[in-house]
Amino acid sequence: NLHDNNYAFLSPLLQNNQSDSLPVLKTLITAPNIEISDTRLRYDDYYVNVHDLQLKLNVWAYDTLNVELKDLQGEYIYQPHLANNIQPLTIKHLHTEVLAGAELFRIPDLQLRLPHSSINLDDIILTFPDILWDGFSKKMLDETASQIQVFLKLDDLTFCPKDFAMVVPELSVLDEPLHIQAQMKGRLDSLVLHQLNAYYNHQHVLAADVVVRGLPDLNNTYVNAHCRDFYVNAGIIQDAISDITDTPFNLPASVRNLGAVHYRGQMCGMAQELTLRGAFRTALGAITTDGDLRFDSTFTSLTFRGGLGTKGFHLGRVLGNEDVGDISLDVNTSLMLTPTQLQAQVKTLISEFTFREYTYRDIALQGHATNTGYAGAVTIND
Repeated sequence: NLHDNNYAFLSPLLQNNQSDSLPVLKTLITAPNIEISDTRLRYDDYYVNVHDLQLKLNVWAYDTLNVELKDLQGEYIYQPHLANNIQPLTIKHLHTEVLAGAELFRIPDLQLRLPHSSINLDDIILTFPDILWDGFSKKMLDETASQIQVFLKLDDLTFCPKDFAMVVPELSVLDEPLHIQAQMKGRLDSLVLHQLNAYYNHQHVLAADVVVRGLPDLNNTYVNAHCRDFYVNAGIIQDAISDITDTPFNLPASVRNLGAVHYRGQMCGMAQELTLRGAFRTALGAITTDGDLRFDSTFTSLTFRGGLGTKGFHLGRVLGNEDVGDISLDVNTSLMLTPTQLQAQVKTLISEFTFREYTYRDIALQGHATNTGYAGAVTIND
């Protein structure tokens, strides 16, 4: 007679709750080295070539798993999408160790190398309550999400879009890597992405902290992102556009006159309902923003209500016109944008505007914009 409990040492799923009087056998299994080479896995047009895999099974018991996986080399290919200049996604090197038990899942070290990208993780830790895995479901995950602790330290992620051209062929021309560092911790339903830093073209372009609450239900997930600094300049923009278009690109002098642009602000709300507040600092002055952004359920249409303002902005230097001086204004807009339609109401109050050394005051503009044009009125009380 075969009873489920005879195999309970393999998995808790094999326990039979109706046979509690039977003893449970706990067995320890070890395998010093397992080597796999020249293996091909194929499913329709997808296939994987594993050239070399070394696996060390240190401990395998009822409540403990310790596996070391190292030196994995192989290729993942989706043949129909590959043009002549598109290379398959290639995993050049993978080294990791996995520790798992009834209440702990840990990867102390993970190293992944692609031709131009790499991921180094110092530690991945999941701790969770000792729940009955038999009958595990999404409902159980929802109920225990607040008890599952998460810690992840992203020591250095080098992301090169060119490595993923197999999925998006347009990425084949993007070979400038993006370097990312971050630390993630919290509970599965409330994660904090702390000290997120990104570097592009050897320049620090992003410093931010992000809090995400309400997981794993994406429809009710709340995001609070605090951007301490987002940095861009003409050189970064020109390099990015040149890579995308695969042709040299130069911004007009009016944009280059802005110099270094820094943004500091906050974005919070649900995925479809976001509030944006922040300020841009440029070499010619500051611009503040404040508004609410709404998307439809398919994220193909949006509405925006908000405004921007500036005081003493050097407009003449942007336009390259010495007759134009500084401008101070406040703009309020209501915008609706769909794939086929544009509707916008714009109200602008220019408190001060200097032209040919004369400063005009209290200029009001009000108008309506559509796909076909703009109609409005201007009032000056100077």
